[in-house]
Amino acid sequence: FVSALVCKNYDQLRQQFVLINNTRPLPKTLIYELLPTVDGLPERFTARKFAARVVERLNFAGSPALRGQIRQHTNPNGVISDTAMQKLVMNSAANGAIRELIQFEDRENRAVELVDEYFTAVSDVFAGEWIGMTPRLSRLRHGAGIVAMGFVMDLLYANKGPMTAPQFSEGLELLKPFTAWTSGTWRMDGCELLWNDIQNTPSDIDMLTRFLVSTTKRQLRKLRRVANG
Repeated sequence: FVSALVCKNYDQLRQQFVLINNTRPLPKTLIYELLPTVDGLPERFTARKFAARVVERLNFAGSPALRGQIRQHTNPNGVISDTAMQKLVMNSAANGAIRELIQFEDRENRAVELVDEYFTAVSDVFAGEWIGMTPRLSRLRHGAGIVAMGFVMDLLYANKGPMTAPQFSEGLELLKPFTAWTSGTWRMDGCELLWNDIQNTPSDIDMLTRFLVSTTKRQLRKLRRVANG
């Protein structure tokens, strides 16, 4: 048996290709990577399409912190989950820093710049836990760490509106002593977890996010009290 589509042009063919293969058998990651090149898709794809385009640009034209580091079908040697990075962008676009950038015509450029500057700061402050690491060796490069750290980005942006790596680094330095990305234990929610007990599950991501955000808020408050005498 053969199933065939008659399309007017290649744009329509690509559109139908994504719609038909969105469930099976093609991997979701391949579908998501194709989204930026396809128009006329249902609204539910809009947020993912924007995020996929931002992540693609970061992976192929970003700063060294992310360039070539994100695993995609066109870059199988990357180690950071592309879906985790897309989730970070979508979360921020829904209720975070990127949401404030959506109003601008060049919103994509601004979003790319913001995330790029942030992860440049991450790679500077957490160099030992970031550079050359895989998700198995560092939870900072793990899907759970990526998504949770996205909320820290939004918090720091809301606190001072930083747009450069050095400005982000100031806030990340406050958080660093309380993290256990590659060794030691996490002390959160009234218990201790080994550094690699953090898994890429909704419950673990939520727990890690609450810990990182609350710790960063607490340290920012302490910093303000000291500054105010």
